[in-house]
Amino acid sequence: MKRKFLLAVVMGILLFLNGNELRHIAAADGSSTIERHVGEIRLFPYRDFRMMEDGWEELNGLQKVQQFNPDLYSVIGTTFGGDDFSYFLPDLRGANPLPNINYMISMKGSLPGSADIQSYAGMMLYPGKLNNEFTEANGDGNTPDLRNASPLPGIKYFYTDDQNDSNVYIGEIRLFKKEDMKDTKGWLRCDGAELKIEEHIALYSLIGDRFGGRKGQYMNIPNLIDAEPSADVSYYISINGEFPGDK
Repeated sequence: MKRKFLLAVVMGILLFLNGNELRHIAAADGSSTIERHVGEIRLFPYRDFRMMEDGWEELNGLQKVQQFNPDLYSVIGTTFGGDDFSYFLPDLRGANPLPNINYMISMKGSLPGSADIQSYAGMMLYPGKLNNEFTEANGDGNTPDLRNASPLPGIKYFYTDDQNDSNVYIGEIRLFKKEDMKDTKGWLRCDGAELKIEEHIALYSLIGDRFGGRKGQYMNIPNLIDAEPSADVSYYISINGEFPGDK
């Protein structure tokens, strides 16, 4: 009993120190704000109130008033229902590749074509048209064919072969073309692997043991192998990146 209590105290201290360290680093280099497109859809293995504060919302089909977010309305319009005064977010409840993993949409950001977005790694889910840096993942050229992998009509996967992205949250999950990931660091394939908690304190603070754990010393990342939509792509989880809520 005493050992469990001491372990809990130590873990609490490590989590506190790690969180402060992450915030200090973010503040020091000035790159703590995640740049993204308005309407961009990302996949997260956690629900964190700080994500909401940073402008992300779960995709549950909620009705929105057009005048409160005209940029998002300009992207999705009435694709998922609505009229000149209101619109609906897509409802992706039940489309998640695994329980405890959620699709979220950015309620703020740059409109497609903006020079503000410097990079994006992997496949992006988007409910509209993107600029020329992205190619629809339809099997043409060197793109994977993900036309049947979309969680909902009206949302498409777009492909970029850029593996470097400074605008990623720790723990975020993305689809990547496997051959693009041969020498890439900072991402792990979502295969259920076991990681040492002490080496991934920030990630553990977000996902805990919800995908498995052992003896309070090891954690498991999600296993999405069976959810992979084609043989040439896999889900990967970021083990680096911005901590939710860092400013």
